[in-house]
Amino acid sequence: MRPLLTFSSFATEGDWDFVYIYSAVDATGTATETLHGSELPDPILASGAALAVQYVSDGSVVADDFVGTFTCVADPCAEEAVLVDS
Repeated sequence: MRPLLTFSSFATEGDWDFVYIYSAVDATGTATETLHGSELPDPILASGAALAVQYVSDGSVVADDFVGTFTCVADPCAEEAVLVDS
């Protein structure tokens, strides 16, 4: 199973407030996604078994922020894998 993050609304201060997504159990390392502004992002599927979200704001302008939902989905690679005997 892998986490899937789907946003139902998204509005941060563009170029100043950021949502960082990590395919990890915490917000260390390099973010796999960096989001900001008002465009609704596509759903984000973790590359592994964990997904972390970090919100960083400069606090100067208040926007509507964001709403997201986590769900767990079956690993699409496992479902599509085919074993071929050669």
